[in-house]
Amino acid sequence: MGFGTLFVGYFLLLNFAYYDLTDAIAAAVMLYAFYKLKNINEGFKNGVIAASVFTVFGLLELVLSVLGTVLPSFDLSPILWLRPILRHGIICITTFLMLGGMREVADEVGLPLIAKRCKRNFYITGCVYILNVFSEIAGLSSIFEPGILAFIYLFVTLATIGVICLNLISIYSCHMRICMPDDDLDKVKESRFGFINEMRRHKEEKEREYAEYKLEKLKSKKKKRKK
Repeated sequence: MGFGTLFVGYFLLLNFAYYDLTDAIAAAVMLYAFYKLKNINEGFKNGVIAASVFTVFGLLELVLSVLGTVLPSFDLSPILWLRPILRHGIICITTFLMLGGMREVADEVGLPLIAKRCKRNFYITGCVYILNVFSEIAGLSSIFEPGILAFIYLFVTLATIGVICLNLISIYSCHMRICMPDDDLDKVKESRFGFINEMRRHKEEKEREYAEYKLEKLKSKKKKRKK
């Protein structure tokens, strides 16, 4: 399902040490997830575009990393200075679209707590990535002492890990609580008691029907808005 795939892709953003090697993979996985979810709402649909840009950017990061290794004498400093700032901006926009899409679908299926968490995470994500851009600005070393500068970098890194974890929790909540029509409901381990299996199948069928009803209702609203 889309949310499960999205969780895997977003989880890869926790790689801070060698992100230039894994960003392309993370972006490609997220792109696939957004593609599977694109018919739900505009947030996920626009997420396809953002994740596509992130995928191309991740591939460029990989090329620059290889060039830096193969051609150490080649001066990449102008590009390398700008690269992290662009990266933070692209990830922030992609995350905004992801949270907006999750918030909308959570509202539609009657999960206000998840919707509120997505709204909260939206603002926290914006603040954290503004701090990330600020920490990448050239010349900070001439403004702050080494000890203060190290504290700033540590704080920003921990804040980024924290916001990624908060967003992962929201994605996982959507994965567990929002049943989409194409979910594979046969993955649940069968009980040795037949009546329990029947109860599970009945419950799962009702959940599937309810999810389909909500999603169709959402699509109908979108069509009416376009008219």
